[in-house]
Amino acid sequence: MDLILFLPDADGKDRSAAFKALEARATERGLTLICECAVQEVEVWLLAGHTDKLGQPWQEIRSNVDVKESVFLPFLAQHGDMRRAGGGRDLLMYETLNNYNGLLARCPEIRALQDRVCAAVAA
Repeated sequence: MDLILFLPDADGKDRSAAFKALEARATERGLTLICECAVQEVEVWLLAGHTDKLGQPWQEIRSNVDVKESVFLPFLAQHGDMRRAGGGRDLLMYETLNNYNGLLARCPEIRALQDRVCAAVAA
């Protein structure tokens, strides 16, 4: 099966109606498309595994539409490895994924994505 995932940043906007329309158009063409927004930006998914190092309440980080610039990039500069491609994002994400259940609890859109992918694959 071909499965297309579209995982943009929410950037403070509700795009659910547009995504349902995109998914419907893909289905009409025989494609499986799943759209799920990262709240607010995909960088939050990495940060979810490092809440003890952030110095801010998690809900404040989740609601910040500029989280990449104001939280993630300073976090990466302090905790990443600039000698690596991506500044060490891979290692930081690996640490986040070591507590996958914590990631799912902090980022419900990932749980929704997981559930939708499992349902699509099972169909």
